[in-house]
Amino acid sequence: MPSFSPGPTPEEHKKPLASAALSPVRPFNIYVPVVMLTLCAIQDLRLRRFGGSWRQLALATGAIYLPLVAYMTGNLAVNNFFGISNVTNLNEFGKVLEYRLYDETNDPAYATIKADVDAYAAQSPPTVRLDPFIFIYVLHPEYQRDGIGTLGKYSRSILLSHLGTVLPNVADDLAYAVNPTIVLFPASNLHTLQGTENVKTHPSLQYSASWKSAILRLNGYEYWVYLLLPLVVILIGIWWWRRPASVALPVLFALALCIVGGVLITGILSYDRLEASRLRFPFDWGMFLLVAILAVEGWVRLAARLRKEELDAQPARELVGVSAQNKEYSMRSGA
Repeated sequence: MPSFSPGPTPEEHKKPLASAALSPVRPFNIYVPVVMLTLCAIQDLRLRRFGGSWRQLALATGAIYLPLVAYMTGNLAVNNFFGISNVTNLNEFGKVLEYRLYDETNDPAYATIKADVDAYAAQSPPTVRLDPFIFIYVLHPEYQRDGIGTLGKYSRSILLSHLGTVLPNVADDLAYAVNPTIVLFPASNLHTLQGTENVKTHPSLQYSASWKSAILRLNGYEYWVYLLLPLVVILIGIWWWRRPASVALPVLFALALCIVGGVLITGILSYDRLEASRLRFPFDWGMFLLVAILAVEGWVRLAARLRKEELDAQPARELVGVSAQNKEYSMRSGA
């Protein structure tokens, strides 16, 4: 978590009662049912049984998403914000701060925001990350209204009008999200380290016990399996395509796509690289599992192929042996 974690604001206490039940749900998780239901529909189409299953798929879709739409509607009625969470608006504002694009607008509607952000940036050292949490929850709590909607509109207007600057930076963030620095967050002022210190060598992140350092290095090496993610998606996709009736393979393919989604969300919406490892962590187990499954499957197939080649070669060896025996017998008979 960032070093500054604000408590609940008065407005947050006015949210619909459903927010208490849905607050543990990360907004990204709404992507998971979409993937699963889409793959189920594709499988049923390939097996020519979609005519009998579309009703169940529609019912499952409604059971999952109608409560979410109802919650979003309640949010609109109470907080004047149609959505599940204000985190999207906060992240987009964080991106504007990360890329230092807060002055890149001449829209008079955002003149006040621009002046406030300029004042915040002026009082912060150039090498220290600008924190949207501090700006919104400490310096300017008035921007919490409407789900941080005003800052969201301001941020989107800048990001969409400066894609030439944004896209290369996003590509760099995505590359980092594939293999991020592992941070254990022991320092209370960790958010100030980026840009002023190397987070891999800062004294507050070092541990005297060698076994702790060894575990940290091992964990870092494990993260390199993410470089295999495109290959994993392709291999599982081909495997499922060749066995359309399989029950397990579409689940594995869905898991692979969710991992891709996790990397994309981490790279595109995360505004703090120190958070990349934590944000991507929920799907790390899935990546290790998929690589292990493919490795075992490859080993089994290789063993089966070698065994088949051995069995195919056995009759030929027996035939050579019989021919040699016949030749020896003929030579003896001639003698």
